[in-house]
Amino acid sequence: FKIAESMIEALSDDHDFNLLYQGDKEVIVTGEIGGYPWKGKIDCLNLKQGYFVDLKTTADIYKAYWNPETREKEPFVYAYNYPLQMAVYQELIKQQFGVTCKPYIVAVSKQDPPDKQAIDLPEYRLTNAMNQVLESQQHIQDVIKG
Repeated sequence: FKIAESMIEALSDDHDFNLLYQGDKEVIVTGEIGGYPWKGKIDCLNLKQGYFVDLKTTADIYKAYWNPETREKEPFVYAYNYPLQMAVYQELIKQQFGVTCKPYIVAVSKQDPPDKQAIDLPEYRLTNAMNQVLESQQHIQDVIKG
């Protein structure tokens, strides 16, 4: 609880975070991707300025994780495949509101004191992630159905 409290305080005391985290909070978005229904909840959506923010917590923002496929170390954002989530959210926002929004991940660490960072995902990562979603639709639906 104390760690969570200190993470919240670290963000709320950050001037740049407060400038970025402007817009509608916890917006539900729905749509269809590849013929299947999808739903998401956007932490902060700013349609007027064309972006959305997703908050993520992690043990250490700068810790590298081994990727056995690429045989390289990568940041937590890619290790946990967050570009896939951001690509889905981006598509659902576009379908529901007719606006293509830029995703930003705001990460805050569980360290003492917490570290924080705004992360801008390159477009090619979002494109690759959406291709992954489209290729994996049947598997995703099978998992949902148990």
